[in-house]
Amino acid sequence: MSEKATIVAWRRRSTNAELARAWVALGIEARVLTPGRALVEVSPGEVVLSAERGDLQSDEAAVRVSEDHDTPEVRLQLRRKEILRGRLVAGGAPLPGVQVLALPLQGGQLLASGAASTDQDGAFEVRVPAGSMAAEIVAFPPGFALLVQPALLPSSEPIVLHAQTDGGALRLRFPASSGDDAPLISRAAIFTNGGFLDEVLLRQWAGLNGVTGNDAHELFAPELPPGPYRVCRVSQSLPVAARLRLTAGGAGASSLSCVEGEVFAGSELVLRVPED
Repeated sequence: MSEKATIVAWRRRSTNAELARAWVALGIEARVLTPGRALVEVSPGEVVLSAERGDLQSDEAAVRVSEDHDTPEVRLQLRRKEILRGRLVAGGAPLPGVQVLALPLQGGQLLASGAASTDQDGAFEVRVPAGSMAAEIVAFPPGFALLVQPALLPSSEPIVLHAQTDGGALRLRFPASSGDDAPLISRAAIFTNGGFLDEVLLRQWAGLNGVTGNDAHELFAPELPPGPYRVCRVSQSLPVAARLRLTAGGAGASSLSCVEGEVFAGSELVLRVPED
């Protein structure tokens, strides 16, 4: 990383916040120690770090900062970004002002997500790291079901997303050993219709739909696409890179403890997430 790279630290501000505002920069300063090395000073707690420089962006790295223990060194690798283009429609009509995320995959690992909002024509452009083999596109259209669609990369043509209104609900119940605070790092990987989600995204979607009362022990997410769901426990004791690979269905995902069920339009599926 060069001295001109900007390091940003993020914390969750509110699980009920608007998705585009769900993460807030801490206003930190990165003090350069030597070329390629910097000191980032943040208050204790869970923090997500990333770095940017021009059209380069690093993966996100989650770290827990403690006053009692030394924090391990975090490596942020800058990658060149490419543009993923698409269009969101419902019944052939464009859906403007909708938040869209692209979660790129590279080497079986989930990378930092790119975000954009659709314009008046429903079109969007999201930057993803160069060399990504595929991406999970997630759209959050108000009044419609959450949209999850895998896409192969690179794509020469804009990807068209079709929003649907026939959503169902999923209620996840976590073990009693869970803490009292909603987690910053996902404890569950959710696989459905050839795609994947995680606990953090579902909590954001629930907040956008006005759901209150979700906590560390229970998560209710409405307006989800119907179909089979497989919910797997992802240990928070794993290193960040390994946890991201598992969440994306990469190496080791087959060994996860999982539960399964099906979400039907207008109904609710209740699943108990296995112990860590």
